[in-house]
Amino acid sequence: MTKRLVAFLPVFLLASFLSAQPVTLKHLCDVTFIRGGAGSVQMNGYLYTLGFYNTIHKINLATGVTEQLGKELYTDVRFFFGVNNRLFIIRRNNSMIEIEINSGSFHEVLPALSWQFISRVITIGRNLYTVNQGTLYHNPSLRPEPAKALGTPTFFDIDKLMWTESTLHALVGNTLYQIDLQTGKWIQVKKDKAFRAFKTGAVIGDSFFYVEQKGGLVELSMTSGESKVLDESQFLVPVMMFQDSGKIYYVNGDYKLFEVIKG
Repeated sequence: MTKRLVAFLPVFLLASFLSAQPVTLKHLCDVTFIRGGAGSVQMNGYLYTLGFYNTIHKINLATGVTEQLGKELYTDVRFFFGVNNRLFIIRRNNSMIEIEINSGSFHEVLPALSWQFISRVITIGRNLYTVNQGTLYHNPSLRPEPAKALGTPTFFDIDKLMWTESTLHALVGNTLYQIDLQTGKWIQVKKDKAFRAFKTGAVIGDSFFYVEQKGGLVELSMTSGESKVLDESQFLVPVMMFQDSGKIYYVNGDYKLFEVIKG
């Protein structure tokens, strides 16, 4: 009995080691100014945040260097987003302004009531998508019209949306979907009860990275459906996770920004 236990123990330890791949969190900077703000935009190697004090900060994701864009206070923000290397705010009166990404200066693009019927803004690559009464629309001109409806009204009360430069994904209950950006059709990627513990996540290529309830980081292949635990202890209090330029970034409960490095 003793000999069999001794022989089994190294195999068990090896299996445990292989289940969690080494992950390094490279600290870039502190981002306490994003706490309670109106949102963030990751774009072309930078993170732009509209923080608690209603100012915009620009963070270089390669160096962690942070600067405030201008002195303007944006207090009436409904949506904050970026597309085609341009920053925009849709105000509560449904007008739209553009913010210069280096100086922070701004000008009005569309007057009040222009965007009054939308409930969501999604930017994918150089394209703007909006949700209007549950239907996904493509807005090719960065204006309400013309707009092309994609599919049927299926976007009611969906808060777990993730997108890359070319794809859109939704997590509903315990099912992960990819949305066809030509037809609006929802394509099931995988159904897994583990998704119910989802806290935050990001998609890079074929891989879906997500933080589960116990604070572990998991990578799911959306082609094979196979998943693996990358880390079991460093993601206990997640604020947000996002991708930019093929890299993963993570903000923890202390509002520290990290680059997530596998291996």
